[in-house]
Amino acid sequence: MKLLKGEFAKLLFSKNYGFFFLGGAISFFGTGLTRIALPILILEKTGSGLLMGLAFAIEVLPATLLGPFLGALTDKFNRKKSLIVVDLLRALLILGILLSSNLYLIFTMLALIGVLKSFYAPIRLAVAPDIVPRAHFPNAVSLNGATQQISNIIGPSLAGILIAFTSTYVVILIDLITYLIAAILTLFIKIPQRKLDKKDSLGKHIKEGFQFLYRNKLLRKLNFYWIVLEFAFGGLQVLLLLYLQEVSMNKSFYGLLMTWLTVGIFTGTVLGPKIIKKRKWIKDRLINILPLSFTLLYCALIFDLSFFPLVLFITVLGFLYGTFNILASVDFGLAIPSELRGRVYSNANAFTTLSFALSTVLTGATNEYFKVSTIFFMIGILCSLLLLIIILTHTSLKTMFNNKKTIAS
Repeated sequence: MKLLKGEFAKLLFSKNYGFFFLGGAISFFGTGLTRIALPILILEKTGSGLLMGLAFAIEVLPATLLGPFLGALTDKFNRKKSLIVVDLLRALLILGILLSSNLYLIFTMLALIGVLKSFYAPIRLAVAPDIVPRAHFPNAVSLNGATQQISNIIGPSLAGILIAFTSTYVVILIDLITYLIAAILTLFIKIPQRKLDKKDSLGKHIKEGFQFLYRNKLLRKLNFYWIVLEFAFGGLQVLLLLYLQEVSMNKSFYGLLMTWLTVGIFTGTVLGPKIIKKRKWIKDRLINILPLSFTLLYCALIFDLSFFPLVLFITVLGFLYGTFNILASVDFGLAIPSELRGRVYSNANAFTTLSFALSTVLTGATNEYFKVSTIFFMIGILCSLLLLIIILTHTSLKTMFNNKKTIAS
């Protein structure tokens, strides 16, 4: 209840942001359900574990391959109308998957859902700073992140219960309904009008997005941090299951470890705004220190840990990851002009998604040659060295370690 007091309450109960938040929360919840239900549906329809795994890749690839192109498009259209149309199209595609028995058609629709997701995400990120007062933006970012993490915990668990007592089709149908509700709620949101530049080519828009992202020192640094962290984070999710096998633990513990990882991320997400309220020098230092703390702690997995120390270890990693994401997301969002926000977010997301996907492939491949604990150590050392290079080239040591009076001056 304490979370809903004060500034959080002002945000949630303001009509404009309230509808925006509720639509996103309902959509996140539906996505949490289908994260479990869609792969099961593919398995039921095809009987192939390989095709079930391919379904994940098909939905993720558009963010990497088409992200910059889709981001440029988001800045050329009315954002409110775009949000509504995308939600309606996703509902239509989900319905198509439910009704279709043609495998090629199902995978085509999954790919299209991935494209729409890549188009939708930067629009929501771009809209938030326009409808939230600058002073309240850290709280808005925290609420959004916390809602996503809660959905990641509750959605899959509830999906498993519903599938057990009803069917996979019922769970996916609920997701379809969440898209329709989100579209209706968006109708009531007032998004400030902005000048739409439809004359310039998409190529020019994509170029402008890249140029703004990498010419701005702060944005470039934060994006490099995210690329390195996503590489480590992707490897973590793949290697944990192999790690349990290597240390002779029950593989069923994997789901529990993922839950505690999410709990850690959620805790960091909620506490982030409290840190931002303190003196600016504290936040600035943490943005540089948290990624390096994550990767150095990552190296400790070279030691064989029993289950309870491993749970604590994973929770702390999640906390570091979640806290950095919130602190960095606030600076990132406020540093981008509204007219460029969609394409800059998409360009940044393309690199981080590629890093995550590359990590999952490489970690799985290297498992044939090294112990899992050794791979953890190698990734931790590699990422720590990369972060040190980023810190040294983008942040002065004086800024990081001088006393607060010097920083304040």
